[in-house]
Amino acid sequence: MDISVLYIIPNDRIIETVQRVMQRCDVNYPVYYGTMSGALEIAKRMIAQGSRVIVSTGLTALYLRKHLSVPVLELLFTNTEFARAIQEGIAFSDKILIVASTYVNYFVQRSLELFQNPTHSIQAAVLSLDRPFEEQVQEYLDQGDFDVVISSTPGEAGANQRENRDFV
Repeated sequence: MDISVLYIIPNDRIIETVQRVMQRCDVNYPVYYGTMSGALEIAKRMIAQGSRVIVSTGLTALYLRKHLSVPVLELLFTNTEFARAIQEGIAFSDKILIVASTYVNYFVQRSLELFQNPTHSIQAAVLSLDRPFEEQVQEYLDQGDFDVVISSTPGEAGANQRENRDFV
C-alpha cells in the first residue's frame, strides 16, 4: 500500500465512496475514519511513517491544515450531494438542521433553493473552528425545532445530546 497520500475522513458514507473510487482507479491509499484531534493523531503517526499529503473534508480538513505542515487537500461536496441528503431527511420530517462549515455553506444554500416549500423548516448551521462543535450545534438545536440533522460526525456529536433525532 502506498502511504504517501493519506485519507482521513469524518464520515462513513464518504469513506465508502472514496474506497469505491480507489478500487475503480486501481489505487490503494490508506483511508481512516477520524475527526479533529483524532484525525490529527492519525495524521502525525502516518506522517512519521512517510505520508506526504493528507486528504479530508470540511472542518476536519481546516483543522488539519491549521495544525500540520504537510499539504491538506479538501474533498469538496456538491449541491447535488447536499440536495440528496436533504431529500433523504425530508422522508423523515420537514424540520431539518444542516450542519456545515463556512466553506461548504454556499453548496448548502444552493441545495436549499431546490426545496423552497413553506411547510419545510430547513436551516443551515454554519460552524467555525473558534468554539467546540458540540457547543455550536447545541445552540442551533436550542433555537429551533428540528427532527432531522444532516451532518458529518463533528456536528452529530453535539446533536446526539438531544433525544429523538434522525441523522442523515
